[in-house]
Amino acid sequence: MPFVLLSTGLGVLIGWLAYFILSSSCRCSPWEPCWPSGDLWQALNTSIDGNLFHLKPVAHVCYKNEPGFNQDACDSLLHHLRDSGWRASQPDIEFHSDLSLNGTSFGPAVTASAGVMNWNLYAQASQRGYIALGGDCPTVGVVGGFLQGGDIPDFLSINKGLGVDNVLEFDVVTADGELVKANRYQNPDLFWALRGGGGGTFGVVTRATIRVFPDTPVVTSEIIIKAQYWKLGLIMTSTVVVMLLTGTAGGILAVRNSKSSMTLYNSGSNLAEESIGSIRHVTAFGIQNALADKYLGFLRQGEKPGIKARLAISFMISFMNGLPFLSYGLCFWQSGRYIISGHMSPGAAVTATMAIVIGGFSIGRVAPSLQSFMASTASASMIIRSMQRASPEDPLSTEGERPEGVKGEVSFNDVSLVYPSRQNVAVLKHVCLKMPAGKTTAIVGPTGSGKSSIVGLVERFYRPIGGNIMLDEHDIQDLNLRWLRSQLAYVGQEPILFNTTIQENISHGLAYLDDAARSSRDIKAAVIEATKDANAHDFIMALPKGYDTMVGEKGLQLSGGQRQRIAIARALIRDPTILILDEATSALNSRAEKLVQKALTKAAKGRTTIVIAHRLSTIRSADNIVVLSAGEIVERGDHDSLMANQGLYANLVNGQQLTEEKTDEDDDALIENASASSWQAIFFAKLIEAVSVPASQYNKLRSETSFWALMYLMLGIVAIISWFGQGACFVFSSERLIRRAKDTTFRSILRQEVSFFDERSTGDLTTILSQDTTHLGGLDAAVLGSMITFTVTIIGGLALSVAIGWKLGLVCAALIPITVGSGYVRLIILSLFDRKVRQTQAESAAYANEAVRAIRTVASLGLENEVLQRYRAILERDAAASLRSILQASVLFALSQSLLMPTGALVFWYSSTLLATGEYTLTQCFICFSALVTGAQTAGAVFNSAPDMSKAMQAGRHLRNLFERVPPIDSYSTEGRLLPAEACRGAIEIQDVSQFVALVGPSGCGKSTVLSLLERFFDPETGQIQVDGSSITGLNISQYRSCIAMVGQEPVVYSGTIRENLVLGAAEGVTEEAIVQACKDANIYEFISSLQDGFATVVGAQGNSQSERIVQEALDRAAKGRTTISVAHRLSTIKRADLICVMDQGKLVEKGTHEQLMAKREMYYDLVQAQNLDTVS
Repeated sequence: MPFVLLSTGLGVLIGWLAYFILSSSCRCSPWEPCWPSGDLWQALNTSIDGNLFHLKPVAHVCYKNEPGFNQDACDSLLHHLRDSGWRASQPDIEFHSDLSLNGTSFGPAVTASAGVMNWNLYAQASQRGYIALGGDCPTVGVVGGFLQGGDIPDFLSINKGLGVDNVLEFDVVTADGELVKANRYQNPDLFWALRGGGGGTFGVVTRATIRVFPDTPVVTSEIIIKAQYWKLGLIMTSTVVVMLLTGTAGGILAVRNSKSSMTLYNSGSNLAEESIGSIRHVTAFGIQNALADKYLGFLRQGEKPGIKARLAISFMISFMNGLPFLSYGLCFWQSGRYIISGHMSPGAAVTATMAIVIGGFSIGRVAPSLQSFMASTASASMIIRSMQRASPEDPLSTEGERPEGVKGEVSFNDVSLVYPSRQNVAVLKHVCLKMPAGKTTAIVGPTGSGKSSIVGLVERFYRPIGGNIMLDEHDIQDLNLRWLRSQLAYVGQEPILFNTTIQENISHGLAYLDDAARSSRDIKAAVIEATKDANAHDFIMALPKGYDTMVGEKGLQLSGGQRQRIAIARALIRDPTILILDEATSALNSRAEKLVQKALTKAAKGRTTIVIAHRLSTIRSADNIVVLSAGEIVERGDHDSLMANQGLYANLVNGQQLTEEKTDEDDDALIENASASSWQAIFFAKLIEAVSVPASQYNKLRSETSFWALMYLMLGIVAIISWFGQGACFVFSSERLIRRAKDTTFRSILRQEVSFFDERSTGDLTTILSQDTTHLGGLDAAVLGSMITFTVTIIGGLALSVAIGWKLGLVCAALIPITVGSGYVRLIILSLFDRKVRQTQAESAAYANEAVRAIRTVASLGLENEVLQRYRAILERDAAASLRSILQASVLFALSQSLLMPTGALVFWYSSTLLATGEYTLTQCFICFSALVTGAQTAGAVFNSAPDMSKAMQAGRHLRNLFERVPPIDSYSTEGRLLPAEACRGAIEIQDVSQFVALVGPSGCGKSTVLSLLERFFDPETGQIQVDGSSITGLNISQYRSCIAMVGQEPVVYSGTIRENLVLGAAEGVTEEAIVQACKDANIYEFISSLQDGFATVVGAQGNSQSERIVQEALDRAAKGRTTISVAHRLSTIKRADLICVMDQGKLVEKGTHEQLMAKREMYYDLVQAQNLDTVS
């Protein structure tokens, strides 16, 4: 800590001294910050609606005290200002809606001259979505140091914020007709690669490539050479051209292959997220290894273009490390010729050569960061493309009509719809439909008939390809989208809740209200009233924290029925003109469904209600029932008239009577390089000695400069070959390291017990899988190789210096620890900072993941602004928390980088003293000096990777903890007794288990708990569960679970084809005949055969009432000869059960067969009557 304080104080002192010395070129006093002018402040605050303005510097065109002053350009600028109506209060800073100079248009810009673009301006600009690049002033150096010192949280936060902003502005269906999936957590490497290239890497490369003012080493060296002799300067410019051409070609290849690699890695990330999000299904079927192998396949595919990208970068690095040696040889050789011809003096040649040395090493220092920079470039292009995408359905737009006095009549006039990804399939065909205001219209039909597409069109999730949709007398495409959705309330089949309190979830229904309207309402009273109408108030009040209870990620802390009732309350609180119910009571038990259906019937009075129904008992009283089949209307009328027709509707109803069957829907060259540095020190010293000879020895000069120039040519070629060879080896090792880390991490996550996932969100775990494994590359072979190179270079250089001249060598040795020490302390600070960042960013990661996954719900409720405001608030809080650590690291980095010149000056001064006394020769002095420069520059290059090394160390700790964690219920365990196949008869007995266990009963009583216990997702605290007389805790868990097959309420499928999903987790060598027979047993073979791609079709998850009887027949057939446990809301599915257990409030109240329980006329009888279609609901 004393060292940190001393370094900080020294850095501040040096900074102020430099500021005072150069302040004459700035307009602001050193004691007063340069606050933005009124016009700029106004300009900054005009960044609204997601617009991205750019702050672009104009090189002093309107600042007469600067060399860059240009009267013509200034006049053009001022003329444009007058035309645009902007009036300046300060001549050095202006806003331009479309800046045009000398015929070139720069677009929206703010110009700033010297002394104005300081940290205050940068911070204000960053917070409002600007990208700020300043003029040539000491304060700009502060901004540059800030960029280099840490992870530039403001810049990154704005990018992340704009990225989420743009995703939320997307129309729900993209160009290929699929739900938007381009978000950070399904494409996590994009943002983290940008972040990796954003901190130290971005700062280093920015210094070498973006700053074009004369304080950069490369440009400065070129100017110095031209000042010594312009012909030599032009010749040396050729090396810069070669470097740019090589970098451009390599960069194009690297970015192209990086994009391909990221696309494949993102496919793997999608599969990982699906797997982690359905971990109960994964565990129950024992398909961890199958999914992990599939994930590994994506990693291997992504590894190939990744290797190509890294090889391109490796070539660029090797060339940039070898180019300085080639430049030295060219400079010395040509300087020798000019000295002989009398065009240059030896002193000018030495000066030019030293400039080349400094500039060359500055280029070399950029090389280690190229890999991160190229990955960031590839990521940034994808993010920017997403940000620039214009949404045809923009919920934040203020355009469109907002009619008064809406009645709520919805009309479909000859509407047709196809999805772009399936243009040969018409989802709707010339549909003409009128939904009267204040009436209930029910839409029924088999799977794929287009029922849900009707809802999507009304919500403007899709656009029809033909016809139009009218609300009263207005085409909905002409209406303001946010206003339109404020008139609608949607309750879907799968309720989507956010990870906040119950009250906040319900109050989301009021998101369309402005602040004044919200403040005038009693939100709590409105919430309570809505929950009472939705039959949710009683169970909420029974919770320990009542309405302040956190529902958890996706609402999983509540039962399915409880989640659905909260979603219904959220819809009712909106008091909508049009109420849309997509099987809104599907997750409720019979008793709750009856009560909620009455509440919905009451809520529907006076409103236009659209009901998408699978359970036909819920629409018996609908005013109008529309029957769809294959995208066309085949019947319409009320219940009685349609039953009398005995058509498709009647068949659907008959399939749902209690007497019928139905079911629920469904990854040694090192030492040679170091030695090259020592050799180049000797070559450099000999060349300096060669060009310093008097005129009488010019013949010797010609031969020696040619010889040593050839030695440098050889050294450059050897450096290129050795660096590329080293890089190629590191390419393969690095890619394999990341692939193996991702694979091992994913397998370790899937290994954990189910309770592990209850404590961690899907977003947290997918972030570990993508982010930590990628960060582990911060300690890959390339970085470790650089560290070894640095160590050997330092030791070899110092040994050479001491051997050649011990006095000067010891002085050099004494100065190197200062540079190395400051870099090491910076590494420690960044490590602590990275640990802190992980903690602060967990909330933003989970929140963004949740919002984008629920994009339909966000769009339907009009929550875009609220989501964005909260997300930005989280980012701003995280950025503010990290500022102190960044400033500390920035000071130390600036110190380590700035000490080279003072130490070099000290060495030159001491060298001149030794030369003056005749104690040392010129060769000895320059060998020692070159060793110092080489060692210090290498140290700087190594500590450029400090942020990456810091993240890698922190990621390593995280991953080690995960790898070493052995779950109490280990799915990978080989221990436990194996049951003989013939002995596994399936008789199950549950003894004295003190947990909620039920098969039939109200929501939240624990029906699903029995499955969790049988699957050993959890172990009971007391008692035991036996299978065939053996406690399941003593059995081999893998074999035991292989004896069980679970069919859940919500179908789970994974990315891939029907065939891939069918054989997932099955024994190896499954024959085509076995697959076909399984499909026939499940009554789905004919359906699959009717698909265009058959078993190669990408699957979807949805079921309906037409297929219920077929599915139930399949389940009955599958149950023969097997122990079957059925947890049901729809009691028709258990009518033939051998034993029915009825639970209420955790107690077994009835048991027996269907006939026995119906004869008792108690609770089971009441549940059956509530579900009979002949009973009025």
